[in-house]
Amino acid sequence: MKKTLAAASAAALLAGACALPVHPDSTANAPAAVSQRALHSAAHWNGLARDVAQRLSARLAPQTALFVNQHADASAFDRAFSTQLITALLEAGHPVLRTPAGALRVGVDTQVKLGVDATGALEVIVSTSVTDSSRFIARETGVFRADAADEALYLAAPQARSKSFQVVGGE
Repeated sequence: MKKTLAAASAAALLAGACALPVHPDSTANAPAAVSQRALHSAAHWNGLARDVAQRLSARLAPQTALFVNQHADASAFDRAFSTQLITALLEAGHPVLRTPAGALRVGVDTQVKLGVDATGALEVIVSTSVTDSSRFIARETGVFRADAADEALYLAAPQARSKSFQVVGGE
């Protein structure tokens, strides 16, 4: 009798749990916060670009023309993120110009915290700003985790440096 009662109770509990509706946006179904704040792939970078574009767009007038500033010495992350951001800003309804004339400038600044923690992750600070010639219009900053092995993706490419010397005099 005890086994039958226990089995019936377990079956009722299981059936009741299965009958509960699950909302697709439920926090129980959402990925852990750590994975949402991690930069482990280009897909994560793209998700970040879409999120940043939406947040910046909410602070700008509709159809505000933008120019995304890309530096020649940008890191692999900065280059990929900037191009993904252009796409996301276009999808948000902003014209993105190829030259800065007549547009607000969008800049991306990435900083890497070099202290690697016990999990083998480093911190990457990504700041995206919209500016005119004299002031910040909007700014988004986030701190993300990345694998220490991927550190080079977030560091600016070294610039080739050269010096010219003028030789004077001589026999």
